[in-house]
Amino acid sequence: MKATDLFELTTLLISGITYYLVFWFNDWLFKGLEFSAGNYWIYLPAGINLALTLVLGTWAALGLALGAFLVTVQSAPHGGWLEAAVQALMVGLGPALTFWFAQKVLRLNPNLQDRSPQKLLVLALLFSAISALLKQLWVNGGALGLEFITPWAVQALGNFLGTLVCLYLFKLALFLADNYPRQKPLN
Repeated sequence: MKATDLFELTTLLISGITYYLVFWFNDWLFKGLEFSAGNYWIYLPAGINLALTLVLGTWAALGLALGAFLVTVQSAPHGGWLEAAVQALMVGLGPALTFWFAQKVLRLNPNLQDRSPQKLLVLALLFSAISALLKQLWVNGGALGLEFITPWAVQALGNFLGTLVCLYLFKLALFLADNYPRQKPLN
């Protein structure tokens, strides 16, 4: 097995496990803030989805889809394999579409060098809207109207808030890592 294959497999597995764990943590933490079944006012997995896809790319999106598939099978066992596959596709596709759109339309470099706070905010808003749109189109069978707009708005807001929480936690972790006092080597 080549090093790149190992990296891709590790990325896939870590992304899937991370999504799975963060989903259930979010469910435990914010279950009381649920607008409707599976539609949270704060949705931390959205932030994990965007961050992992921005940093690790396509293999992370595939891992997220795998994690979403497992969550759906576990949380809605009577929903069937089609439901789980569609949920997985939406979870993996949302951040991938956002990243593609950001590269083509917003002209962001894929190497993360030009990720200013303003551009990250735009990415978070764009991702939140796209992910909520994909899910609500599936849930509502493509029908538009009040039954579509209200849950879409709540989900987009929940995705955005969850994304902001995750991005700022990542930013805090990076700050702490950079400013952690290091011991001087003994000579």
